[in-house]
Amino acid sequence: MAHKVRSLLIHKSFQNFTFLFITQISNILISVLSIPLIFKALGTEAFGLVNAAFTIMITMALGISYGYHLSGPREVAIHQDNHQKLSEIFTEIFSSKLILAFISLLLIWGGSFLGAFSRYSDILLFSSVMILAEAFFPLWFMQGVEQVKLLTISNLCGKLLYILSLVFFIQSPSDAVWVNFSFGASALLVNIGLIFYVIKKWKITLFIPKLQALVNSLKENFSLFISSVAGYLTVNGGVIILSFTATDYELGSFGLAERVIRVVRLFPSIMAQAIYPHASRLYQQDRLSFFRFVKKTYAASLLLTLMGSVLLYLLAPYIIYFFAKDPLEDAVLLLRVLSLVPFLATLNIANVLLVLVKSENKLLLKSTFISFVFMLLVATLGAQYYGALGMSIGLLLTELMFFASQTWINYRYIKSDTIALYGRYRTR
Repeated sequence: MAHKVRSLLIHKSFQNFTFLFITQISNILISVLSIPLIFKALGTEAFGLVNAAFTIMITMALGISYGYHLSGPREVAIHQDNHQKLSEIFTEIFSSKLILAFISLLLIWGGSFLGAFSRYSDILLFSSVMILAEAFFPLWFMQGVEQVKLLTISNLCGKLLYILSLVFFIQSPSDAVWVNFSFGASALLVNIGLIFYVIKKWKITLFIPKLQALVNSLKENFSLFISSVAGYLTVNGGVIILSFTATDYELGSFGLAERVIRVVRLFPSIMAQAIYPHASRLYQQDRLSFFRFVKKTYAASLLLTLMGSVLLYLLAPYIIYFFAKDPLEDAVLLLRVLSLVPFLATLNIANVLLVLVKSENKLLLKSTFISFVFMLLVATLGAQYYGALGMSIGLLLTELMFFASQTWINYRYIKSDTIALYGRYRTR
């Protein structure tokens, strides 16, 4: 028994999950500190606008990551002992992200000057520093070499800088433009330091990549790029849709509940990220061990998120009051409806892992597209007729659709592995 416990504690995937979990806890603690500060200084209306701008920036950041946060760790994990290949992978991905960041900045600035976001264009312009922060974020590389501990430390440093900036600079609704700017600037500073560390530690040789290599890299990741952006909008696009129809107060109430859920919903992603490199190697080397590993992890994840969803539902009034210093019954109701999101999102972990380790990126694109269209239809209609409550119910239904569509698509195109994942693996 003691030997099994020791083996678990020293296992790379367990250590990765532990540090990513610590990162998650620190994010929660930072949210516990930051949301009351922001809400108190800005009020419900300005908070809603800041949250809408934040959602748009995160969507743009996903465009810049271009799916490299999914494909990058796999490539780095496979070639981590080959310094020349690592240099090629690093240079191509880093260069691609910088180019995409420049294009995204032009789109945001152009759209703002043309009046596309007239209610919060100033906030959006100052928020664009988050795009640069994403371009310099080497998450994909650090996960591939399984050096998650450093990511945890750097994340904590960046978030502490952010909290300090909120304390000293965010005092009234007129300071709304500085909230997301502080978030992005703090992350950018830390991420630049990480880039220099990676280059020195792994002896990365930077060079000007060939245009054809960049084009090929972008082509290969296109389906993951579309899947990531569409997936994020499927889950978090409600804020953007609601911003066109809801009052500032209703948008603020929904934004508060959604911010809480957004943090907790990171758990399924963290679990997948923690085990992805190890799962990729196991799938190549030992299929039986792969399916056993994924099944155990999947079961534990479902149990933990179910418990978390129940706690969120029961503690919703206290959570909202803690953040807003006001009962805000509308926000409590929305948080209770959305409390099932973490559990429903976890349902799809095993499906997505199977797609990623097999590099069947187009299968993920298919299910994401189906879910995105479903969300646009159901959530938009829900928001139109029932406001934020209709939007929240639509988001729950979308999570179920994502799981159902991915399961069906996996069964249709990679039938034997899907059956092995949910049943018994049979050696041939």
